[in-house]
Amino acid sequence: MSFKPASALRLGKEIDRLALLALKDQLVGGSPRALNSWNDSLHFCEWQGVQCNRKHQRISTLHLTYLGLDGIISPFIGNLTFLKEVHFSYNKLKGNIPMEFGHLRRLLYLN
Repeated sequence: MSFKPASALRLGKEIDRLALLALKDQLVGGSPRALNSWNDSLHFCEWQGVQCNRKHQRISTLHLTYLGLDGIISPFIGNLTFLKEVHFSYNKLKGNIPMEFGHLRRLLYLN
């Protein structure tokens, strides 16, 4: 099976969207509207705390500080292959950092 570049880009964007929804499923609590924008009414690049790169519209930054989120970080975060920065400070996360972070070759900052 071969993909045309546009098909591969669409697939990558869908993988990003699904990875974010898997992350949301593992995070509970938080401020009343912490992740309310994480739904199909908006493109995921417009979701609270999500930044995408301009060229490919792939997720480059997650900025989820001070949201009071509780839970674990989904291993599906390892599918966000364009991710450069992750900001989770001032939440109540539990468990270990998923080993899938090792797949994030572009990751420069984790807090």
